[in-house]
Amino acid sequence: MSSILTVAFLTGLLVAALRMLPPLLLGATGEMFSERCGLTNIGLEGIMSVGAITGFVVSYFIQNPYVGMLAGVLSGLLVNMIYAFLTIQLNADQVIVGNAMNILGMALASLIYTTVSKSQSGQLQSVTADNYFVLVVSLAVVVIIWFYLYKTKSGLAFRAVGEYPRAAETLGINIQKKKYLACSVNGILCGLAGAYLTNVYITSYVSGIVSGRGYIALAAVIFGKWKPKGVLLACTFFAFLDALQLRLQVADASIPYQFLQMLPYLCTLLALSFFMKPGSEPKANGKPYIRESR
Repeated sequence: MSSILTVAFLTGLLVAALRMLPPLLLGATGEMFSERCGLTNIGLEGIMSVGAITGFVVSYFIQNPYVGMLAGVLSGLLVNMIYAFLTIQLNADQVIVGNAMNILGMALASLIYTTVSKSQSGQLQSVTADNYFVLVVSLAVVVIIWFYLYKTKSGLAFRAVGEYPRAAETLGINIQKKKYLACSVNGILCGLAGAYLTNVYITSYVSGIVSGRGYIALAAVIFGKWKPKGVLLACTFFAFLDALQLRLQVADASIPYQFLQMLPYLCTLLALSFFMKPGSEPKANGKPYIRESR
C-alpha cells in the first residue's frame, strides 16, 4: 500500500489515464452521435479493429503516423458505410448488422496483418505519434459535437430524427441525410480510435488490440445518458480504471493480475446495473424508419 500512495504512483496513474482516454472518448462520442439520430451501432469493436490495422500498415510503409491515422479514419468511414446501407436503405436489424460488423472487422484485420507480416521480414513496427495531440483532438470533438447538437438548428433537426422521425419528416427534414451523417461521423471517430491504438498507444499490431474498448465505449454512452458531457465523464472514469489496473499490476504483484484485468469490465457492468435509467435514451433509437409504415 505504501508504494501506491506516492507522488510517483499517482503521477504515473494520471499519465496512463490520459493515454487510455482518447480511444474510449472517440468511440463513445461517435456512438453517442449515431444514437442521437436513432442508429444503435454495436459494431464499434470491428470498426476500431479495421482502423487499427489500416493505420498500422500505412504508418509502417509510409513511416508517418499521422498519415497512418488518416488512413484509419478513412477505413472506419468506409466500413461503417456498409452498416449505413444495410440499416438505412434496407432497414436491416441494427443489432444483427452491428454483430456482423464486429465479426467482419476483426477477421479482416487479422487477414490483413497475416498477409502483410508474411511478406515482410522481422517484426513490424509503426512510427509513434504524439499522444497529447490526439487527446486534444478527442476533447475538441466532444465540444464541437455538443455545440452542433445543442446550439444549431441543424443539430436540433438531427436530434429530432432520433426522437420523432415521422414528425421530423413532416417538417421537411431529410431523414436519410441525417442518418448518413451520423454513420459518417461514427465511422470516422471509431477509425481514428483504432488507429490511435497502433500509432500512439503502442507501435505494433497484435490480435485483439482493441480489447473490448468498443463495448466499453457503448457502455459509456449509456452511463453518460447520451449527452456529450456525460460521455466525457464516463470515459474518463473507465480510462482511470483501466490505467489503475495496469499500475497496480506493476506496483503490487500479490494481487492476481487476472482480477485486475477484469476490473474495468466489472465496473462497467456495475455502472450499467445501478445507473442506467430506462427512458433516457432517444425514443427512436435502434428502430428502423420505414416511411410507408403507420
